[in-house]
Amino acid sequence: RRVLSALLVVLGLLSAGSAGICAAAARLTLTPVGGIYDMFTRPMPTRGGRVVRPVRLQLTVASPTTLRGATVVLTARDIFWHHLLWRKTLHLGNVPAGRAITAKVSFNEGMGYFLISAHLAGSQVVGQTNIGVIPPCHPGLRPNSFFASNLNVPMGKTLDFLQAIGMKVARVEPNPVLKVKNSSWIHTLPKGKAVPQSFKMLDREWVADTAHGIWWLPSIGYALQGANAANFTPLARALHMYGPPNDYGQFVQTWRVWMKHFPQIHTYEFWNEPWIFGWTWAGTGAQYRKLQRQICQMAIKLNPHVRMLAGNSSAFIVDHIEFDPSCWKGLLSGLTHHPYTYSGGAANWRAGDNLRSMDDAKQAAARMGLKYTYLTEGGTQYPVGAVLPKGMHYFGTWMNNRHNAFKIVQYFVQAALDGMFMGNMQLNIGYGPKWTCSNTTFAVMTHFLEDRPIVADIWPREELIRGAIFADPRWITPQVRRLPRAHQISARWAVAVPASRGPDPTKVAVLWSCTGQSDQAVDRTGTLTIAHPQGLIAYDMTGRLIPPTRGRLVLPFNDNPVYITTKTLSVMRLYHLIRGAHISAVTAVNCYALSLMEPANQRQTVMVRLENQLPETLHGTLRMQIAAAGKTVSSPFVVAPGSLVEVPIAWPGVALAPNNDYAVALKAVVNPDRAGDTFTAFRKKQLLSTARFVRRTVHFTGHLSDWHGLTPVLMDSRMFGRHLDLTRYLRNPDLKLPTTMGGKGRIIASIYSAYSRQYVYIGLAVLQQHFSCTVGTPALAGRSGGKILVPYKNGIPNGLDYPINCGDVLEFAFGFRPRVPGWGRQMNDSWAWKGTFYDTDYAYLANTSTTGDMLTRVWGPNTARRNGYQAAATPGIGPVPGGLIKITRHHASHLTLYEIAIPRSHMKLFKPALKRFRFGLILYNSQHVAGGSMNYSSLAGVFRHWRSNGSFPPTWCQRLPCEAFWGVSR
Repeated sequence: RRVLSALLVVLGLLSAGSAGICAAAARLTLTPVGGIYDMFTRPMPTRGGRVVRPVRLQLTVASPTTLRGATVVLTARDIFWHHLLWRKTLHLGNVPAGRAITAKVSFNEGMGYFLISAHLAGSQVVGQTNIGVIPPCHPGLRPNSFFASNLNVPMGKTLDFLQAIGMKVARVEPNPVLKVKNSSWIHTLPKGKAVPQSFKMLDREWVADTAHGIWWLPSIGYALQGANAANFTPLARALHMYGPPNDYGQFVQTWRVWMKHFPQIHTYEFWNEPWIFGWTWAGTGAQYRKLQRQICQMAIKLNPHVRMLAGNSSAFIVDHIEFDPSCWKGLLSGLTHHPYTYSGGAANWRAGDNLRSMDDAKQAAARMGLKYTYLTEGGTQYPVGAVLPKGMHYFGTWMNNRHNAFKIVQYFVQAALDGMFMGNMQLNIGYGPKWTCSNTTFAVMTHFLEDRPIVADIWPREELIRGAIFADPRWITPQVRRLPRAHQISARWAVAVPASRGPDPTKVAVLWSCTGQSDQAVDRTGTLTIAHPQGLIAYDMTGRLIPPTRGRLVLPFNDNPVYITTKTLSVMRLYHLIRGAHISAVTAVNCYALSLMEPANQRQTVMVRLENQLPETLHGTLRMQIAAAGKTVSSPFVVAPGSLVEVPIAWPGVALAPNNDYAVALKAVVNPDRAGDTFTAFRKKQLLSTARFVRRTVHFTGHLSDWHGLTPVLMDSRMFGRHLDLTRYLRNPDLKLPTTMGGKGRIIASIYSAYSRQYVYIGLAVLQQHFSCTVGTPALAGRSGGKILVPYKNGIPNGLDYPINCGDVLEFAFGFRPRVPGWGRQMNDSWAWKGTFYDTDYAYLANTSTTGDMLTRVWGPNTARRNGYQAAATPGIGPVPGGLIKITRHHASHLTLYEIAIPRSHMKLFKPALKRFRFGLILYNSQHVAGGSMNYSSLAGVFRHWRSNGSFPPTWCQRLPCEAFWGVSR
């Protein structure tokens, strides 16, 4: 009997093992039934309860061997990765070998995004799907809707999808369909005359799109194409670019016929991204302006009420349009912009560069006196799957995640806060068929905000919290018009609301926070509490209700936007309720220490910049732990709502360090004023240095001894985190993304500074394995089919390609005034830090070239903030009169020495009596060490949420600004 018992146990184990092996070979699939790209439209519940109709899922189980007693357990998570209570267990019985059995599953958990998993019991086999349950869109056409996308003329299922999520305007390139038989037409047709064209396909597409509630915003361009031939210039053909056209008259007249065929379209954008020799325009800025002028003149003559737009980027507007009124004054009604920025590829928009990029275009329109600013491209691409913990993943593409989902809402609301007339996000750069998370939040956003323009900026001064109220324009009272920034956000107040909406009493607030220790450590547990929420209903970003708790409305206050709606309260009452709400469990202040202004062994006062992120006065204690002194010093602080102050800290004097770096740890503790208040202490580690310009004459010999006796500030590439800036790749999709995040090697740079009665001196001693710079070499240009030589030189002011892209180059800047007058937000503006700002009076480039060392001034205190280096000379950009530069490469020691002297007669704002001013530099390298550049502002602790384009050219790049102070020793 013992033998028989043992045998039965063995057989049982073998059977169980066999079943496990069989189960492991099984396959589970979970498929939504119906819907559009996994999106399901259902009525929006307003006071709890589930949606009327459940979503049907089909479960399929298949196995190459027989599965006995198959049991499948289904569970679900929401977009925040929270488990739902929903759970279903299906007992499917036996699954025959080589066969598949199916079962229908009902899912009815209300609005939202859901990741649904099916797990085969007793195995590791899992099947997954995701769905978005969304509210209905608002039917009908809205040519001036705020919600637009850049995409090809949509047809088929894409149309159904766009309609479902509430997209209303398609920025398209519906190029004329030419009626030509062969490629000879570019030579044989009359010059300056319209090319015959067919409208059958365009009419069919127009009817289909408008039937789905989608209007067109046409982009005029590119060069005419038909019968496998395009009539662009020979150079454009060689460079595989779309323009300029070879016959301007033909191009203009052909588009005249097109525009006459669609008299119902009243808004057009001229050309798409005409970056000079960089993307779609193989010609000069003058050639571009000539065609823009001709197109606009034709369009206005054809339809005096037409709205012509142009620009595509604030940098292009300043470089090629604004300075020449003959191409835009009385011709353009507005500007367009594509805010592709560093944080487009980041986990959040906290860096602030995206909003400042938008605002840069808005400020350009204000300077030019133009009424409208449109976004006509843009997006977010954060691949969250690369950083999720093991075992956690979203469904499908890495882009389908919570981060892109909340960024799409923030993106459009920020555009509204900036006063944009129309937003835009490009298909598959933020949303699309495989972006279910983003599609869900986009649909909820359009449901709440369509036909309701922004009427209030709730927190204009507070940098890291955002709040906006949207409502029917009828609710814009005189009190609303007197709110801060009301005029700046009024662009859409005159847009007609469709009569089909009827009286619309609903007001909607959208709120979120980006407070935290850093971009990578954003607060997750913050709350915003409204004590008396009568008349308010709140939703998360996916449309799920947030019920009150014990009579109070406690909202999560983090980077996931929330909605508050009311039908009974006025805009002003809602505004004051939110302004007066209790914000807790957030990092209320951020700070960074400025440089030492005297040698570190001397007692002195160190100033610490401290910024309040909340709409209330805060007081607390700032502590600085000084490693070299072995002690902690502290100082009390009081800071007004949303303000930036400097807090003095007594530096005790420490032993001089060989590298002039002194480790400190800052801790800012906010004292709560109310019971129940909790604020997270802000902590920051920094290396401080004595940074100052010493009175001394320097003679250049090319040896480091020239700077003997001066104390340098050290920059080490190992101090810089490696990151990939996606800006240039989003601007130019032809560029291949690098497979690594940075180059090998190490770079150490020592910054020397001095001044005399005649000069301001800068020295930079760089230890680096390799040194190369291609400035002055023949330029290459082209796309798709490869690059060819063009009649320009690299890195020369009237040539092509910015010197910072040419290898080892030094860029540096000085700021003597808080802001450059006439450019960006000024210090008396409530958006002085939140919006775009220009804070450097002088900006220079220093580099070697084929013709010798070059010191180039790009910006001066009274020059326009143009970038140059785009196939034409730019006034104000050129050699520094009387300037000295010597760049010496010592190959044996791998030392590169930059020696620069700028005449004080040239830099008139430099005065020793100032005691301090702002100075910054960026060292670019050819080996992609530290991501290819080392920005001193990063080492100086400058707030990373100040990333902007107003300190260092070119302005199509966003960097940490020049907000580090250097002293002046007399």
